[in-house]
Amino acid sequence: MAQSEKHTPKKAGDLDPDFANNGRIIVSDLGHAKVAIEDEGGIVYVVNVSKECRLRRAFADGSPDLSFGVNGAVTWQFERGETSLAFQLLRQQDGKLLVMGISQKTIFMWRTAITRFHPNGSPDLIFGTRFLPFPEDPEHVRMGLFEPTARLQVDGRILLVSNYQVVDEHGDSIYQAGRLHRLNDDGSPDLTFGVRGYIDVRVNGQDTEVRSIAVLQDQKIIVGTTLNRVLGHEANSRASLACYMPNGRLDQGFGKSGYWEESIFSQAYKMIVHENRIIVLGTHLRPSEKSLVLVTRLTAEGLLDPTFNNATTLLIDLDQVANYPEVLSVQSDGKIILAVTTYEGQWWPHLIRVKNEGVLDEEFGDQGIVKYGEGSVGDGFIQSNTQRIIMVHMADAYSSFILGIQS
Repeated sequence: MAQSEKHTPKKAGDLDPDFANNGRIIVSDLGHAKVAIEDEGGIVYVVNVSKECRLRRAFADGSPDLSFGVNGAVTWQFERGETSLAFQLLRQQDGKLLVMGISQKTIFMWRTAITRFHPNGSPDLIFGTRFLPFPEDPEHVRMGLFEPTARLQVDGRILLVSNYQVVDEHGDSIYQAGRLHRLNDDGSPDLTFGVRGYIDVRVNGQDTEVRSIAVLQDQKIIVGTTLNRVLGHEANSRASLACYMPNGRLDQGFGKSGYWEESIFSQAYKMIVHENRIIVLGTHLRPSEKSLVLVTRLTAEGLLDPTFNNATTLLIDLDQVANYPEVLSVQSDGKIILAVTTYEGQWWPHLIRVKNEGVLDEEFGDQGIVKYGEGSVGDGFIQSNTQRIIMVHMADAYSSFILGIQS
């Protein structure tokens, strides 16, 4: 029975029976496997387990690489005694692995941290663990911190954002920004960037949360954000972009005076650069209605791409109350893969495929959309050799899977 199922013809969007255990790596650790990247055709992923992080590696077919670390795993904390949570993995050109996340003292206060491992999983003791300084003194300023994000430049330098918000005694925002740092390859601050190695990102002078970073072919830095403009007493958020020269100076020639804003009420979740075009993934928020998934593609100059959906934003209705996009990637044929967690009384992971011209790919799943088992989406990517879609599926608080999906 199982053997005949394995050879049943599958279509794009189905689990790949040739990957791991009938399409799934069953994560053995009791925790959340949230982040994953491709590594020489294989897969490196992190599981947040209790107060620790556990780094694992699998081969391209999903089988475990037991030569990695100790019996296939590396366990560590950014700082002994404090809760460590990994949010992102980056792979340097020499194969070294950067893990970025937070070291959490309390639920309200943490430090952005980054550490590095050799390709075999051993810790890079020269790099060690680096912590970003607090943007303000937490002993004297009421401040909240938000999820960080990072990106590598082609020269090996590290772009790393720590989001923060200064509030008054009532908890109302005074100032919100993403503090974008650039680190040298060894983890030290790059003092040639911005002011003492960092800049504050605030789109059009508004409260801003940075969600993604990317780099154009000319090495200009694109920052994907949600700006939180308040009109009257109501929020009026916009998915938005900012563009900076390699030294951290705002590129006034991009978009409108260095910035681009979505024209409709929206939030940005992910942004990437593919073939020097900028793809933004977010949601269109409609008061008292269900939200829509939003996809916009722009040129490197910050203008709507005329070859994508007739130079308009693509809105996708998943018929759910809320949508939380997590993954944005592009296949070798230019088709865009989106992974979205939806909520309608329960959490559900979805994959969506959009054609290069900006319409749903009807050959993928059910008219371009696939809904998987209950749970939420973590990280994901497209394997370069097989074009298999890899997606982290968090089923509940203690069980996770790495899915291999046919493209």
